[in-house]
Amino acid sequence: MQLSIWTYPWDIQDIGLETVERDLVERAGLNMVSLATSYHAGRFLQPRSPRRKAYFPEDGTIYFQPTAARWADLAIQPKVADVICEGGDVLGQLVRRREAGGPGVSCWTVCLHNTRLGMLHPEAVTRNAFGDANYYNLCPSHPDARAYVRALVADISHGYRPDRIELESPSFMGFAHEYHHEKDGVGLAPEDDFLLSLCFCPSCLDRAAKAGVNGA
Repeated sequence: MQLSIWTYPWDIQDIGLETVERDLVERAGLNMVSLATSYHAGRFLQPRSPRRKAYFPEDGTIYFQPTAARWADLAIQPKVADVICEGGDVLGQLVRRREAGGPGVSCWTVCLHNTRLGMLHPEAVTRNAFGDANYYNLCPSHPDARAYVRALVADISHGYRPDRIELESPSFMGFAHEYHHEKDGVGLAPEDDFLLSLCFCPSCLDRAAKAGVNGA
């Protein structure tokens, strides 16, 4: 049985691959990592990260190194996330660990939910009955959008040979879905939300200091 957990590349980079693997296998009893390989924007609570406690990833980027020839003639092109360009190919590292006896690898792949690409290619997004564009949803009927998803899945499949691929948003999305995501992963109480909403920018700290409040 495959027992997996959804995981983000920036988490593995922040916490460390060996620590993540040990925790997933020894503490959680899992045998697979489901890594985000294509993802959308959002705000993510990072309670375990030694670098930050909230993270805003780039919108609509991929988290692996694509094969240039596979994308050469396509209208819609992927963008590799800066954290991969700067911090290394996490998916490649996981695959190599798997070959050495580590956990299996699943590629959690967001397909057509991509506001960045929708803004760049408004001709390829879904539209309501009034002609308004849903920039967060590339249309599965548009040939360029279909070609993009085919190339995305093929590139991951042939380039990395994961144990499985999980496809998210491969079709039409509802209007209520919207396009922005706030994820905390644990469930915040009202008190948590209040405390996390307090501002500690230099201007607020300056005003607090003038009022006799130590914001350090």
